[in-house]
Amino acid sequence: MILFENEFLKITERDDKVYIKVEKKGFDIKDFNNILNQVPRLNFTKFLNLKKAFENCNEYEVEIGSLRPEIEIIISSDEMECKVRFNIDEDYIKENKREVVTRTIMVLNQQKVNEGIINDVLYGEIIPAKELLIAKGVLPIKGEDAIIELYEISEKRPEIRKDGRADFYDLNLIDVVKKGEWLGEKIPATNGQDGKTVNGKIVPAKKGKDKLLRYDTHTVEEVMEDGKYVLRAKCDGAVTIENGKVKVDNHLIIHGDVDYSTGNLNFNGFITVKGTVKDGFSVTAKNDISILSVMGIGATGKIVSLEGSIYIKGGVNGKGITIVEAKQDVYTKYCNEAEIIAGGKIDIGFYSMDSELKAQRVLLDSKNGRVIGGKINAETQMVAGVVGNKYEKKTEIHVDGFDRLTVKKEFQELLKKYKNLLKYAENLKTEIDIYTLNFSINETQEYIHDYNLQLKKYEEIMEEIAELDKKRLILQQTLESKGEGQISVFKGAFPETQIQIKAIRKRINHLISGTFFAQGRELHFDEEL
Repeated sequence: MILFENEFLKITERDDKVYIKVEKKGFDIKDFNNILNQVPRLNFTKFLNLKKAFENCNEYEVEIGSLRPEIEIIISSDEMECKVRFNIDEDYIKENKREVVTRTIMVLNQQKVNEGIINDVLYGEIIPAKELLIAKGVLPIKGEDAIIELYEISEKRPEIRKDGRADFYDLNLIDVVKKGEWLGEKIPATNGQDGKTVNGKIVPAKKGKDKLLRYDTHTVEEVMEDGKYVLRAKCDGAVTIENGKVKVDNHLIIHGDVDYSTGNLNFNGFITVKGTVKDGFSVTAKNDISILSVMGIGATGKIVSLEGSIYIKGGVNGKGITIVEAKQDVYTKYCNEAEIIAGGKIDIGFYSMDSELKAQRVLLDSKNGRVIGGKINAETQMVAGVVGNKYEKKTEIHVDGFDRLTVKKEFQELLKKYKNLLKYAENLKTEIDIYTLNFSINETQEYIHDYNLQLKKYEEIMEEIAELDKKRLILQQTLESKGEGQISVFKGAFPETQIQIKAIRKRINHLISGTFFAQGRELHFDEEL
């Protein structure tokens, strides 16, 4: 069959192959594109053969391509798209539009393209020699990931506010719940929606990613409510969340005072005293202690938190007897003639007078906080509004200081370990998810035992990550200090204030405000705060 012919050449087709015979020289090969436009069925694929045919100009036929079907269907490898190419003369299409549409539908049916047909393409303007999207499959919709919401632990940050004539120093240190109260929930992952190819094949949707709802089974129960997994407290107590695991710890509430009616307290959990601790009585707890009397405490014995923090709303008037000690932080409104020791920070709202304070950081309010007399020993940082007084009362501030390079190196090594543990935990979590998915088909004792081992290992790793996170925060706060040890006084340090950072000592001889910091073996001063 002759497809094209002129005085220079002849293009023919046999068995769906296309041949050219150049009979006369003088045809510019660059004009061959015009022929392609006139013969849309010509699928030109052999350029070198065409070039040789024009160069040699002999009587032999040369294969230069193949013959396209008049209506060409192109299906993508994933069968999600189907395109049509009309290899038909434009005039013919215009004159025989209905026939072309009918033939196209027949070809689509032959190719089993029966889903997602775009009718606007068929019944709109048909453009020859151009690939047009004629059918589109439906992509699968991935299922929604599980959503977990947990009880929101109160931020441990005291607030100093004025209400009428009274100054309040408020902090919600312990989050208390009653039996049956909501502690968290999980909206399960969904299965998603299957897709479909243009050929009608089902494309399975990926199920949403499940998440582990972690809780202490002794104090928290999981119940199904309205299609959600809901966590509720099994008992009254104090809520704690350690790295995503919810627990209700023992919580002892003293509605009045700690006195002869209660005796000294020693409790394996949290303690809230709504009154005060009378002189001579002691309180020891494993976790946080809150003493909520606006009168504070006086000459008590020891107030000790073995693993948590201590909040004394009204302040401490220790008369040289009281000792307050916490592994983490201590918050109080004021401290007078007492000793406070904290593994983390000491946060005082108004003043410390003739007291000994020892912590990683000692922070008094930058506007209202005053240190008058006594000794402060901080590892990295001390902040106050005023130090000393106009009567030049002797006040000692000592900051141990640190080696920045050593701390920075330790911080980087900790971060590296932290990231490695997180990656390991993610892998364990994936294994646990696989175990969970297969529970329906494998519930042997051995399978359950292996699952519990993996779960225990995962929880141990998460606890280690939580401990590393606490250390990371301490190191980060240390590195945020100015220099290698910092003392900041926002309003003024009076004469007879003695400061020491590392081994560098200085006596203040005139009223001064700013930040002292150590750099190597030198003490620097910055007036800007």
